[in-house]
Amino acid sequence: MNTLRYDGTLYKKYKMETVFEVITQFAAANCLTVEIDQNYIEVFFPLESEGIFFRFEGSTLLPVTTKHDVLENRSERLIYELLHHLKKYFSRFDVDDDYGIWANLLYEKYPTHIPLRELTKEEGALLHYIDYEGCTDSFQVLFGIISLYIGHLTPQTSHEKSKR
Repeated sequence: MNTLRYDGTLYKKYKMETVFEVITQFAAANCLTVEIDQNYIEVFFPLESEGIFFRFEGSTLLPVTTKHDVLENRSERLIYELLHHLKKYFSRFDVDDDYGIWANLLYEKYPTHIPLRELTKEEGALLHYIDYEGCTDSFQVLFGIISLYIGHLTPQTSHEKSKR
């Protein structure tokens, strides 16, 4: 079972009712069942869980810690799609889970581009510690490619440049 934690604070222009309406529409579009109370809404997903619910106190989504199954057919992803859909209504929306499903979803939606830069002298000095022999073939290829980039990005002193 994966442990899921989430809480947040709504933007001032949104109310709890707005979020309930969005959740209800999401549930209807995905054939899910919801149960609504005064300041509480629970969504029932087609997997075993302790309950995916949202309880508000004013504009604050109270902290929830719950557990849910992680299945091969990835039906739990629907939970995270709902959370991602709700994210835009919150000025602060914190989500975390043990299996990293939330982080993977965010990476898929917003891929990160890592800029290349020159290595510092300390980083360049660590190159000889890479052990290519103790790795599988695929890792040797990966390390070889990294080594090429590292070697290409290693800063040269002005004395080395003048020799060329």
